[in-house]
Amino acid sequence: MGLHWQFGVVQGASGAAPLAVSVANNGITEFIAEGIVGEGFFPATTGNGAIVMAATASGGDGSYSYSWAVTESGDTNNIATGNIQLSNAGTQNVATYNDSNIRAFETGLTGGDPPIEALYAYTCTVTDGTGATDSASNRVVVLVVPLE
Repeated sequence: MGLHWQFGVVQGASGAAPLAVSVANNGITEFIAEGIVGEGFFPATTGNGAIVMAATASGGDGSYSYSWAVTESGDTNNIATGNIQLSNAGTQNVATYNDSNIRAFETGLTGGDPPIEALYAYTCTVTDGTGATDSASNRVVVLVVPLE
């Protein structure tokens, strides 16, 4: 009778699945701020609850902490003019992130100009009690549209 070996995948000391996270939004993928040129383009804001991102964690040891980051990209005009800004990052250590505010301003737009666009990525990093981490992102496009 010989010696028999069996091999398998070790998922951690507790046998738990690896930590995984996903981020979903509340269906808002685009926020449009419109204003009539020459009539005062008021600051438009997304407001609390307009953009809701929810992180869902699974696996790991079951105890999760959340850390959100919001980054802007894709807006070459905004860096110099400040047309679109993250005015309030909100509460960034919860599973459901719903109180960031993005504001849009008119600064030099004229009727017929193409919209100014910014892409905001909401990234959540989840850490479990063992120190394992995983991250996921979702995004929202913000447009400033000048009307004639």
